[in-house]
Amino acid sequence: MASIRIYPPRPTSTGGLIRRLKDPDIDQKEGKTLRSLAGKMIEEFRDNPKPSYIPEATLLSTISTDQQYERLISTFGNVIIKGTTDGDILDRGILAGFTFVLRRCSGALSAETAKLGSVLGSLAKRLKNAIDQAEMETQYQLVCLLSNVLDAMVDIKISGLGREPLHEPLLRILCKLEEHKEPRLAQAARYARQALLGVSDDEGPYAALWRYSFTAIKAATKITAAVTTKDPTKILDASSDLLKLLSLLNDLREAAQEAKVSNFLEGMKSLSKKKGWYVALRYTDMLLKAQAFQMLQSFLKESPYYENEQFLCGLYSQLEQAWLSGDKLVKDRVIDLLTCTLTQPQNEEQQLRQWIGLIANTLDQPCWNKCYLHTEEHKFRIWKNSKNKAYEPKLTAFLEENPKLEDHPAYLLETVWSQCNDAKSFYADNRIREYYREGDNLKIKRLSGDYLPIQHCYINLSILEVPAGKAANETRNPESQISRFSLFNRLKVNTAETGKEVHLPDLFSDRKIQDGGLVKPRRILIRGRAGVGKTSLCKKIVHDFLCGQMWNDLYDRLIWIPLRRLKGKNHPKDFLAEEFFFMHGERDSLVSALWDAICGGMNERTLLLLDGLDEIAAEPTQSGNDLAELFKGLFNQKNVIVTSRPYAKLPGFQPFDIELEAVGFRPAQMQTYLETVVNDRVALQQIQEFIKGHELIEGLVQIPIQLDALCYSWDGKVPPEDVPNTMTTLYRAIELRLWKKDILQLGKRNYGELLSEAQVQLLETQSQVKRHVQGEIDLLQKLSFTGLYNDIIEFNKYERNKVYEHLELFNMSDHILDKLSFLRSSDSASKGHDRSYHFIHLTFQEYFAAQYFVRCWQSNQPLSYLKLSSARKSSIVQDSTCKFLQREKYNGRYDLFWSFVAGLLQAQDEEQLLQFLDVLEDEPRDLLGPVHQRRLVNCFYELASSDKYPNLEQRRAEMEHHLKRWLLFELNWTGRTPFCRDTEFPGRIIHHILNTESEDIQQRVMEGFKSTSQFSPTFSNQIASYLQNDVSLELKLTAASSLRFQEALPESTLLALWFVLKDDESKELRGRAARALRKQAALPESILNAMLSQPLTSHTMPDVSTILCNQSSLPENVLGRLVSLLEFADCHSVRHAHNILFHHSRTSKIAFQYTVAQATQLQNHDSGVKARVFSTLPLGRSFPEPLLKALAALLNDDNKHISSSALLALIDQSVLPEKISRAVAFQLDNAGLHARKSLLERLQTNVYIPEIILQAIAAWLNDDNPGIRITTLNVLAVQRRRSEPVFLTIASQLNNSNYLIRRAAINALSNGHSLPENIFPAIVTRLGDDEPRVRESALHALRKQPTLPATILHAIATRLDDDVPEVRLSAFNALGEQPILPETILHIIVARLEDCKPRVRGLALHALRKQPTLPATILHAIATRLDDDVPEVRLSAFNTLGKQHALPETILLDMVARLDDHDPGARLAAFKCLSERPALPEKILRPMLPKLADLEITYEIEETLMKSDYFPSIFQDLDSKVLQSIYHKWIKRSFSEQLSCYIDDGILHVDTPERQSEVVLGPDCHRVLQAFKAEASKMGSPRFSEDEGAG
Repeated sequence: MASIRIYPPRPTSTGGLIRRLKDPDIDQKEGKTLRSLAGKMIEEFRDNPKPSYIPEATLLSTISTDQQYERLISTFGNVIIKGTTDGDILDRGILAGFTFVLRRCSGALSAETAKLGSVLGSLAKRLKNAIDQAEMETQYQLVCLLSNVLDAMVDIKISGLGREPLHEPLLRILCKLEEHKEPRLAQAARYARQALLGVSDDEGPYAALWRYSFTAIKAATKITAAVTTKDPTKILDASSDLLKLLSLLNDLREAAQEAKVSNFLEGMKSLSKKKGWYVALRYTDMLLKAQAFQMLQSFLKESPYYENEQFLCGLYSQLEQAWLSGDKLVKDRVIDLLTCTLTQPQNEEQQLRQWIGLIANTLDQPCWNKCYLHTEEHKFRIWKNSKNKAYEPKLTAFLEENPKLEDHPAYLLETVWSQCNDAKSFYADNRIREYYREGDNLKIKRLSGDYLPIQHCYINLSILEVPAGKAANETRNPESQISRFSLFNRLKVNTAETGKEVHLPDLFSDRKIQDGGLVKPRRILIRGRAGVGKTSLCKKIVHDFLCGQMWNDLYDRLIWIPLRRLKGKNHPKDFLAEEFFFMHGERDSLVSALWDAICGGMNERTLLLLDGLDEIAAEPTQSGNDLAELFKGLFNQKNVIVTSRPYAKLPGFQPFDIELEAVGFRPAQMQTYLETVVNDRVALQQIQEFIKGHELIEGLVQIPIQLDALCYSWDGKVPPEDVPNTMTTLYRAIELRLWKKDILQLGKRNYGELLSEAQVQLLETQSQVKRHVQGEIDLLQKLSFTGLYNDIIEFNKYERNKVYEHLELFNMSDHILDKLSFLRSSDSASKGHDRSYHFIHLTFQEYFAAQYFVRCWQSNQPLSYLKLSSARKSSIVQDSTCKFLQREKYNGRYDLFWSFVAGLLQAQDEEQLLQFLDVLEDEPRDLLGPVHQRRLVNCFYELASSDKYPNLEQRRAEMEHHLKRWLLFELNWTGRTPFCRDTEFPGRIIHHILNTESEDIQQRVMEGFKSTSQFSPTFSNQIASYLQNDVSLELKLTAASSLRFQEALPESTLLALWFVLKDDESKELRGRAARALRKQAALPESILNAMLSQPLTSHTMPDVSTILCNQSSLPENVLGRLVSLLEFADCHSVRHAHNILFHHSRTSKIAFQYTVAQATQLQNHDSGVKARVFSTLPLGRSFPEPLLKALAALLNDDNKHISSSALLALIDQSVLPEKISRAVAFQLDNAGLHARKSLLERLQTNVYIPEIILQAIAAWLNDDNPGIRITTLNVLAVQRRRSEPVFLTIASQLNNSNYLIRRAAINALSNGHSLPENIFPAIVTRLGDDEPRVRESALHALRKQPTLPATILHAIATRLDDDVPEVRLSAFNALGEQPILPETILHIIVARLEDCKPRVRGLALHALRKQPTLPATILHAIATRLDDDVPEVRLSAFNTLGKQHALPETILLDMVARLDDHDPGARLAAFKCLSERPALPEKILRPMLPKLADLEITYEIEETLMKSDYFPSIFQDLDSKVLQSIYHKWIKRSFSEQLSCYIDDGILHVDTPERQSEVVLGPDCHRVLQAFKAEASKMGSPRFSEDEGAG
């Protein structure tokens, strides 16, 4: 399971920073951030080299890049040089740091870069001043520091240091100091002079030692590897890190690798003998720092300088420093070593005498001042101090400072941290990661109260693509959709077949939109109804992003903002601070950096997830402004996902690239969810069987919350006759179970004692349960009804308080709501006044509202509910149930409500139900008819059929009789039957028609059912019977087509389809049967065996292969049967069989073993066996790893045919292990001309070539053969994934001398991809290409880009005057695709409206069509083309003006004048343009009215008239002919829309999806009614027929 990566806290010391950067396991992102922070620290030190920064800057040299190192060493040099002339005292820490940094040099360093000449000159000058002023202590310190600098210079082979100006003066000073009577100063000067003399050597002492001792050193080996393996042959020239190296040498000695240690010591001895005592001291110093005392003692025994006075003085100085700076163990070992090695000096060795005295005093060893006799047994002599002391030393030992990672204040780090927003935003992101990993932030809460981790809930969402600006149900083809009036569609389930599914990881992938253009989605709106899982979607998005499973290549951070939490806040930063950084020590700085990242220059890498636009869309702030308006800046960010319920408006936001709709579970997801949450296997099986056996339930539980409710409320003890078979009975069962849970939550009592869980479980009936929670039920009923009436889903504090106060719910409060399972708080973390509540699903709100209506209906009590206004005013409404039913029975908002009312009445009182149906059938009645019929169908669908209700069944029969007449009317009038697509439509009517009507009617009815969500088994079998009966081929084809949309057909139907596929003579019928079978994801085993019950033949095998590959899994015995048939199959059939086996090899043991067997055969020495395997390998199928490895092993086969076949098979794979990818890439690099042609031909079908292989193919663009280059570009063009190096390689061909290659390169860059901005200039350059077809391709490529900068737009505009017409056309098209054009470009295009060529004028008009708001001057220029001589140009002018959001009144009047144009096309275009206006003035509308009598015109402007505020007054003036035309249009719309009209008390009520209108008819009522009746009679509508009766 993937986990959220949390990084360590940010380093608070420079040492901690360095440790993190040196950690080999450091994450790439953290490493990049910390390296950037370190780089900025170096820059800060360069710009402001404060003394307090020196220790940290010194340490930074250990992790600096070459460029950063140069900045560091140069800055140190400047610090040392500064103040030389003023005689400032030089801080010894600066020189120590400079020396440390100098040693960190990783390569050759010039004296100029390190300013070494100036540094040495500065030190020489300071030394001379100290000599002149007789400051002996200063002299000593300067010489010691100088020695360290010179040692480092010797080690790193400094070049370019002038001898004359620097060496000679310094040498003279040091020579003079060598004679100083102070022994420590003299010894330091001698050592420094030797170091200075060695600066110009070609090789440092350490480098020479390694060269001498380890001639087999490999340059690529690392010291760390040597430390691990104790192998000195792996040591590098590591003079820049002596401590680590010497630690290694000590390890070698302690590991008893004496031979290698001896070799090493021999090297030191030899080199020191050759190069002098200075080099010998460098080696002893090295061994002391490594604390390698035994090695040091061994070296001294063999050293050629053991009696050299200068060497011994230097050695004693080193040992003294080691003793002073060491711990007790080191001190003891120094004393032991000196005790063994002190030598008695000769009389002339006065300096040595002095040094023995010095160290004896320093180490408190007075015995060393005594004189010992020299004996033969001792090689070393002990010197006795002279009594005559000519000079008493005054200086104490100089202690060398060694920078350490600890114990340094972080002045530099903290200074840079305060300025480094990149680092702060990284650690702000890290804090957000911590927040989401903590607690239950990314878990899903079930109705039971348990939490589910998000990885178990990812299956509850699917997304369907909907073009921006459209509602989901506006985009579907009415010929191929589930009815929008069906129950499942109203619940937003079963929509998977009607849209393009978008998988979350692909959300930001390039995609084509409706107009054919290409969009790279970055602004996405996701709509979804309550309960469908939008919040779960947000949690899934956050989880997968933070776990590195998607979009990490696009974004660095994702910020999820539940918009409801912005209530009461003035700025989003307030939310960030409270939500993510509460009580954080650096809250303000991190929030500020994070906000800069969101809105500043880094916002390209920030994705905002804004959840719940609907919850703030109309929410006022304290100042009275709209909350969404206040935070508009958030919504208008470049990269944003916004979730909302369907109804929310977008107040002035920038347009979204795409809109998506969240829907419910897919069938496979339901199964996975059940297996996750139901632990009892018996209960799981029962639930699965229950769902499968009830079509209604199968649809309902596609809603996540419904499935959760079913699982929670499941009781396997329910008798079969009591199993819910309607939505109402299911909700009653769920309600009962949830109330039993809530009784415990609420702490209900029985006779004063708390009810126990055992007592609650004994409550079996609704009445028993309701006795304990009647008050809470009353609350839910009144709250839900008030919400339904006022169209409220989220109940805020104001609305809740009004309900409590005015509806006599005095004992109720939010405290009660929190304990009810039927409600959810929008945000449990919010304060009470910010919190809102909603029902767990909208259907539960409708269910409880229906309960309230039924309660009042049965008791004959008036409905009492609140009428709320936007001005926060409320009033109590008292309404009779009968009047309410008459008024709202056709209101689409009450669809499910009325169904629940019918179902609840049946459960309680049949007589009351019949009265309800009487009122429903009574006046006022829908004058159109279809909406009324649907209302009856929906109500009866909720009424269970039973012999117990004879009167009800009689009503049902009457309803079905009239419904059949309406169905046949629709069929005869329109030739279609969308009316019967509703899930609720009675199946008996369809069965009767299919058994009794003509073939023509039967065929059209089946056509109408093509996309119905799910047939009943009886209906499926009835349609399948046509496949076997003696009927026409056309009817059989229709029957097969109607079955191909079904996902779960009964076994008998499947068998009939198989017989057709196997035996029928009609190829077309076999193809349709195959498509129906391919839709089945889980065929019964009997059908699978039937398919494999005979030898495999090329006649059926291709279809069988596709069908079996579409199965989610195959039984092992079926796959075993398939394997057994391979022996007798032809080669073509074997390939298809392999396709099946390879497809299921990941889930089937037999299939996997078979593919492994194929891999084994590829190891056969017989080339013929290998060739047979290659001939049957399926194309486009992923191979298992054993086969991939077997193929990779054949890439170097001696048989070229075998190796090339292996290569062809591997390049067909979209996913390969890296090792195999590299092997394939190597073969591609060495492929010849013929091989490249064959490989390119195969590669054109693989759109997901692995990156390593893709780069190898891209290298073929350097091939000398133009054909290879062009074909390679074609292969690269179709790739869905292309890295920047591949893009750049393609772009390199834009300057090729062959225009065909240039053109292919342009096409490859732009095909299916948004171009990277750095590619734009190269494409734009091609606009001036000599070859017209290249210019055309460049324009075509730019046309596909969603937004182009102004400079490129002007470059395109220059092509409007191109000599070649096709290029001009492409330029117009490219400009026409841009959403917003600069005014200068607009005027360039407008100038073409006067061109003498009609085609140019038309192209100019077309190019202006997508501009949302054009200036009035341009609009009038376009209007002049309404009089163009060419009809096509006139029509284009109409179309362009019609796309404008607003038009001047003068242009509208001009269009009205065109309504009498002699050209029918112009008249129609004018009407269409006028009808697309959102609102027309009355003086524009009225001249249009006489034209409404023309049916063709009516269709264009009737909806505009309906939307107009003048509709009521204008309607009264319409003559009868126009009224008939409008009625004709309305009744046609009413079959596919929720459109109804009725007359009540002389008022015409018109209800459309957009609005409700009332027209006072008065005495005109009879005329309107007669006009409607006349048109209905003319159409043959059953609405006003004499025999329609009450139906």
